[in-house]
Amino acid sequence: MQGINRPILPPPIEIEDIMRSSSTRHIRKKSPKSPMFIKAKHQAFNSNRQISPFEKITSKKAICKNTLPGFLLTNQQIEDFRKVKNPKNKIISPCSVFTQKTESPMYVYNHGVVSSSHTHQKNPQGSASKLEIIEQIKTLVFDSDRSPEQIILRIGKLDLSISDLSSLKQEQPLTNNVMNAGLKYIKKRNKIRINFKKEPLERVYIISTQLCEKIFGETPCEEKLITKDLLKYDDILFPVFVGYWTLLVCSLGRKTIFYYDPIGIESSDKLMKNRLFNFLRQEIQLDESVIQSMFIKKLTYKNITESEVYDHVDSGIYILRQAFRLSLDRRAHVKPEYMNDFRYKLLYYLFKHGTKVII
Repeated sequence: MQGINRPILPPPIEIEDIMRSSSTRHIRKKSPKSPMFIKAKHQAFNSNRQISPFEKITSKKAICKNTLPGFLLTNQQIEDFRKVKNPKNKIISPCSVFTQKTESPMYVYNHGVVSSSHTHQKNPQGSASKLEIIEQIKTLVFDSDRSPEQIILRIGKLDLSISDLSSLKQEQPLTNNVMNAGLKYIKKRNKIRINFKKEPLERVYIISTQLCEKIFGETPCEEKLITKDLLKYDDILFPVFVGYWTLLVCSLGRKTIFYYDPIGIESSDKLMKNRLFNFLRQEIQLDESVIQSMFIKKLTYKNITESEVYDHVDSGIYILRQAFRLSLDRRAHVKPEYMNDFRYKLLYYLFKHGTKVII
């Protein structure tokens, strides 16, 4: 026993010395019961602790990283693996050891509504209820015993009577009130969609039918009509009545005037351009030479006459459909066979977004 030379061991390292060492010199001193002190204590202990090869193989971390395939695991190993992967005893499917990854949701665009593919399913009950609502509205408006002058709906400051809403029947020309109400709805929805960034839409400003009468009347209007800054809008829409409804679209960004004429009888291109130039010169606060260079020399004019035949009573609903397409859904179809369906949809939209109903 005397011949055995025992190795001289270094003195034991105290926790206080470790806390003062360079590896932990940036840790603030806290009370022994504080979480930071306990964490630093464990870090210092683990940094000086040597892990044996057996512990490296059998540790929970190693089991998670280097586990055997499922078909080689015994029942006990599977249970141990589940305990490691699921320490909080959450429910795991008994058919598989590994958790299945869920697919990322796919977003579907359907008539201006963005919905997730996980939750978006065809719901005949929901569509039936919408149809029932439309039928109830049609009964209230078209088959009512009330006076035609009775107000039943209000869109902003605009009152709509039964007589106004009855113009949304098939083969009926729209009244000015319904035209303005439809344009108000489209304008409001365009603003909401842009604010919430639903989709990349152009900022649209729609002129009311009353102002269009002043702008494109026989005598040009010399007074300022609008307080808005029109240069911040991409498109300005003018519903113009020339015996039937037409739509003039001034696209400032594309430097183009589009004139939508569903009937194609009237030819007043020069008058439209002159009236539009007078209006822009009054409303846009720029030097006249700048206006001249912007809107006379560079502004092109495109007359869009439809090849398909439209009835003159559908000219109003045609203009609202074009405004809907330009402001809310560029993929919306504008064809004669869609006009009657859009009449009832517009009736539904007006009641859905109306601010006040008077019965």
